[in-house]
Amino acid sequence: KSPWYTDELRLLKQELRLCEQRWMKTGLQVHQEALVKKRRILNAMLKKTKSQYYNDLIGEHSQDPK
Repeated sequence: KSPWYTDELRLLKQELRLCEQRWMKTGLQVHQEALVKKRRILNAMLKKTKSQYYNDLIGEHSQDPK
């Protein structure tokens, strides 16, 4: 229940899980590559979203030193 976790991230994670299931079922290299690519996209999006959320939060409270 993180405030920075968006619906877009949730959908990307679902897609990642589908790629993972497909690769586990078939064992094909192409499915593994799709999984790795999707994982990189998700991790980059997580980092970006989390960073943006905290930067906005700090910016909103920059006048209040508490």
